[in-house]
Amino acid sequence: LELMWRSVTLNDQEPEFFSNISAAAWTAGRYDEGLWAAQRALALDGRHTGALNNLGFNLRSLNDIDGSIAAFDQALGLAPGFNYARWNRTFSLLAKGDYERGFGDYDLRLTFPQTQPNGRIPANTPIWRGESGPGKSILLLCEQGLGDTFMFARFVPLVTARNLAVTLAVPRSQVALMQQSFSGVAVVAVGAHEGLTFDFWAALWSLPAALRTTLDNLPAPAKFLATREVDVASWQRRLAEATDRATPAEEQQPRALRIGLVWQGQFAGLDNQMAERSIPPRMMSRFVAAFRECTWVSLQHGAPPLAATNVIDWTAEVAEFTQMAALIDALDLVITIDTGAAHLAAALGAETWVLLRQAGDWRYGISGENCVWSPTMRLFRQDESRRWEPVFEHVADALRKYQADSLLSQPTR
Repeated sequence: LELMWRSVTLNDQEPEFFSNISAAAWTAGRYDEGLWAAQRALALDGRHTGALNNLGFNLRSLNDIDGSIAAFDQALGLAPGFNYARWNRTFSLLAKGDYERGFGDYDLRLTFPQTQPNGRIPANTPIWRGESGPGKSILLLCEQGLGDTFMFARFVPLVTARNLAVTLAVPRSQVALMQQSFSGVAVVAVGAHEGLTFDFWAALWSLPAALRTTLDNLPAPAKFLATREVDVASWQRRLAEATDRATPAEEQQPRALRIGLVWQGQFAGLDNQMAERSIPPRMMSRFVAAFRECTWVSLQHGAPPLAATNVIDWTAEVAEFTQMAALIDALDLVITIDTGAAHLAAALGAETWVLLRQAGDWRYGISGENCVWSPTMRLFRQDESRRWEPVFEHVADALRKYQADSLLSQPTR
């Protein structure tokens, strides 16, 4: 990026230079700089479609959703075949709740090599567009991250309701959980579907458009993934053994809240977008230390443990998601960043508090504490300062109230 800025010192009248700086600045998370560079490019050439596209996603990252849609629309007005601008616009439309147009254009990802579903697409098999199919079969392919599979699994029962024989291909770590959640669906690991034949196929993110999903008919059940009672009971016993103190009966008190915790996303050290979602470990450790009366349970994979001494870490035992899900079901609350654990917890109907960067992902909308995808999810957003400290102040206040309410409702030990 610094080398790009040097190029404009040699020629400050070339809009392409400023458009490239805008794209690079967005990748680096320097959105104000990216916005300025895109505007500079457009001041030199108001019909520069690349600069309009870059303007759009920098504005979206600054939470100006209407401005980003206007920029993408302007680019498409000049170049209707500019599919990258149309693709980028989908996320702004979805953030605004325009699911019909947003998901309607989302299949554009299938034309780009970097956004293909996981696993091989069956040859000579049409994409499913929502039709009923008595006696027909369909392959549903997972795509993108583990959290996306958890989140979009809600649509699987709606596909089976169309009288289709469904095969769901997911990562191996998710197979058992999906098997126990969806009876009547053949769940296989990605790759195991190759060589089989199907009448239709669809990637999970294509299901909302095929099912004509809008905000009004969005399926948002409180719980759509299942755990086994025996597994949950086992984790409840372990939590009790790890945290309960032997006290005389006359001194018994309501038990401490059991709270799951995730603070860092996968590849946070390599990907700026994920780094923005993640919370510095020292900050999370200070927060946990301030609530020593709670029982904290790490649900964090792929990161060093927190320095806090009051965090239980059983993550080595929950790499398989049936056990991760059962542990979550044994907790009172999950506090997490925007990552796969958030979507797993919400899919299980767990009370889930999600800490979001200022311009959160489209699925969380633009503002507010509620998430239309999950009735048990509560959102805590950064403000325009893009700092986590105000978020933690809000979470701390909410947790103190949650504790007070729990004292009134919990039975004693």
